[in-house]
Amino acid sequence: LVEGAPGIGKTTFAWEVCRKWASGEILQEYGLVVLLRLRDKRVQEVKTVFDLFHYTNPELSNAVGKEILHHEGESVLLLYEGYDELPRKLQKQQSIFLDVLHKNYLPRATILITSRPSATGYLCWEFKEQISQHIEILGFTKGDIISYVHDVIEDEQVCRDFFQYLKCYPYIRG
Repeated sequence: LVEGAPGIGKTTFAWEVCRKWASGEILQEYGLVVLLRLRDKRVQEVKTVFDLFHYTNPELSNAVGKEILHHEGESVLLLYEGYDELPRKLQKQQSIFLDVLHKNYLPRATILITSRPSATGYLCWEFKEQISQHIEILGFTKGDIISYVHDVIEDEQVCRDFFQYLKCYPYIRG
């Protein structure tokens, strides 16, 4: 469970986990990492495990879903990004998201949840047996921001333009 105040970097953290996994830098013990942006209406409409692994090709979705179900989610990392942005009824009533958290489906999958503090109390109470780690993101220092931007944007001129833009609009940085 990764907790943090609004705008502190939880979404950036989730995207960074995906980016570094895809480039082979981290978490290579997972054969599949799935980012579920829980504020997305399409994600909120998910009803089955198969829907969690949706591709543009429904046959491929079903094949991937069947394979993952067959192995009970082994070597799968699910990132529930923005749990607090999931509608309350999907957080507390029967939903595929809760079924997976309760290990009714994909009991061998690893689940990483990001959330604002408003939802973490419930998560810690309801899923205390399932939560192995609870950390808080405190945000980027100025040096972290500079380092991160240079890691992501390779063009030095684009980096300079970006930092100049931030100077002109300081409210963006928070």
